[in-house]
Amino acid sequence: MTADELSPLARKLRRALRESHVGITNAVKGQALADVCEAEKRDVQEAVRELVLADEPVGSLSSVGYWWCESAEEALPVYAELVGRIENQVARAKAWRRRFPKLKELDQLALEFTEVN
Repeated sequence: MTADELSPLARKLRRALRESHVGITNAVKGQALADVCEAEKRDVQEAVRELVLADEPVGSLSSVGYWWCESAEEALPVYAELVGRIENQVARAKAWRRRFPKLKELDQLALEFTEVN
């Protein structure tokens, strides 16, 4: 997806973040952002996903909220949280594989992670 293909909500969200929530210290919670954008919180989450996949620097942490990311330092905790979620999901998938050996092996998915910290 490119910036030109963004949904109207994603464009509105991008504008709101760039104008009022630049930097992690200016993060905004999802419900407050949904209220500003006149949208449902779940739709805001999907619009954030859309922006990130369009290479827009939207930071998000469940404990902090959303913000327009300015630096690699601000991106690091976002990346660490994402990798942590992936590692958790991989552990759960491996447990299912142990219980049901006919499931596809994770090696076939070529998943490899290194420590983020």
